[in-house]
Amino acid sequence: MDKIGRYLKPASTTLGLLPHTTTSGPNASKLEAPLRAKPGSCLDNCNGRGSCSNGKCTCGAGWTGEACDIATCPSDCNSRGSCVGGVCACNYAFYGAACEYPRCKNDCNGHGYCDSGNCVCNAGFKGAACDEYEEPQPVAPAVATQAPSEEAAQRLATFGEKVRSIAPPSCPEDCNQRGRCELDGTCTCIANYTGLACEHHCP
Repeated sequence: MDKIGRYLKPASTTLGLLPHTTTSGPNASKLEAPLRAKPGSCLDNCNGRGSCSNGKCTCGAGWTGEACDIATCPSDCNSRGSCVGGVCACNYAFYGAACEYPRCKNDCNGHGYCDSGNCVCNAGFKGAACDEYEEPQPVAPAVATQAPSEEAAQRLATFGEKVRSIAPPSCPEDCNQRGRCELDGTCTCIANYTGLACEHHCP
């Protein structure tokens, strides 16, 4: 026998016993006994997440399964998503811990916030998805209907004529409909646009 052979023993013909294996001999019953549940006991003792009664688990809040080993999701995701490990994976149109909130179209394009599925747009934007630029409304000058004196009335009338004669500001390319034309003739561009006429798109 070589040096290695001294340390090797002949292979056993018995590799192990599976549950409910019928075999003769005193060791077989000792091996099978721990594998069998005691009558009236629950699988894995309900993992400490429920109570055991007559061999069945009654799971606590947030758990389900034969051994209370499956995490549940709040409100079962309101049937608007899938429960994965106790967390809702919501369908695209919804969000929230229980998929309870409807998502707004294009998430309001970053120009507003979503309220119950409807966009509430920031100043300067309008549309169902806050994707339209809204021109600010001009403020009409106050005109006195009754003047305390004829001189004051004449001054107000002259001032009113001057105000009406002022032309609206002119901006290059009318800011390409991507910005607001300021009184000094410069463009204030909306998000993601730049340039003198808001002609350049920025990522």
